[in-house]
Amino acid sequence: MCLASTGSALEVLVQTVIRETCPLYRGNLSRIDGILDSGLKNQLEIHIPRLTGCVVDLVDSNNDFGAWWQGGYKNRNLVIHQGVTPTREQAKSALDQANGVAAALRAGLLNQPVTSDVGQAFLWGGAPNA
Repeated sequence: MCLASTGSALEVLVQTVIRETCPLYRGNLSRIDGILDSGLKNQLEIHIPRLTGCVVDLVDSNNDFGAWWQGGYKNRNLVIHQGVTPTREQAKSALDQANGVAAALRAGLLNQPVTSDVGQAFLWGGAPNA
């Protein structure tokens, strides 16, 4: 269950980043709703790079987003949709991959002047300087 919860929490995190950063780029509410109604893959590949400056490559396992997409998210879907029981190693890996995405998101937010305040307020699994 930890693997499924971690994956779902990361999806919520991505949507929160979109919701918090879009208005900073003068995004109107209907645009935000449209982005949030799009699929997660679209949010990650199109909108997260534009809003955070993060490099997102879902086919590159060396990219934080790609590692999570190919590992943690794929296994999350197996758990939720097929009832597969993950191994301890799969659960740990999914958590590590989610932490990698969260760190990349925070770094991207901090590196953009328009989103640096959001990056400063960003918390995932620890103190804001973690």
